[in-house]
Amino acid sequence: MGSEIRQRICSEHIAGGYLYLEAGQLVKRNGPDVFHRFRADSDFVYATGCHDQPGAAALLDTETASLTLMVEKQPDHAAFWMGPQPSPDELAERFGADRVCYTSDLGAVLREQARGQDIHVTNAAAKETIQAALTGRSSASGGASGSDRGDSQGDNDNNGVQSNEIRNGRIIDEFLPRVLQRCRSHKTDAELGCMLAASKVSREGHLAAWLASKRNPGSHEFFLEGAFTGAVLSAGANDLGYPCIVGAGPNAAILHYETNRSQVRTGDLVLIDAGAEVR
Repeated sequence: MGSEIRQRICSEHIAGGYLYLEAGQLVKRNGPDVFHRFRADSDFVYATGCHDQPGAAALLDTETASLTLMVEKQPDHAAFWMGPQPSPDELAERFGADRVCYTSDLGAVLREQARGQDIHVTNAAAKETIQAALTGRSSASGGASGSDRGDSQGDNDNNGVQSNEIRNGRIIDEFLPRVLQRCRSHKTDAELGCMLAASKVSREGHLAAWLASKRNPGSHEFFLEGAFTGAVLSAGANDLGYPCIVGAGPNAAILHYETNRSQVRTGDLVLIDAGAEVR
């Protein structure tokens, strides 16, 4: 599925050049090692299939549709906390990438592959990351950044031209978001298959929540949420598509209610807005 999608993106992106996307960073909750659960940027997952690598980035060549995946290099002791870490070769095989390297090599990769080419990004933060990588500066956005310093004299115009680094190639954030939106609105057969599977799995979750409510009168919204979550994961879902909304009584009228703490009373209308994710 990944290769077909990348071919589509490249054929739709008639401006050519290279496409740069970022997965996003872990968001700290508290302390030095407690983070919110990571969910990669959906455009990044769409283009790469990579969903579990915080801080990752990707460079896609529109001429060949070849994918360079860049991941953060973990210290040796990371295996103690997070288990064995996959090698670049293992990541390349898992996600179908043509090349896997580390985000610290971003500047070198850009100079090697994208010299003289426009680089298209999805937002201003990614543009800043590329500029920082080409000049050896730290990126305020926290994205991938090259560690080796180049000879850039700075931006030559508002499009972020780096004449000494990529020889008049521009960093542009106008086109790629619209191309991704257009591509994602037309599903491949494989994507339709995932959506159908997600619908079937979600049905099992909604049925489980309904039965849990009937068999456990006076239970709470979180109990029904747990029944839904357990059922869809047991049925083969990779994850939840989004946080569950389980609203009983007046809570059912709150569009984005996510507290899910109230008791379900006899006669309450219960609204459940929840769905599975299947990749």
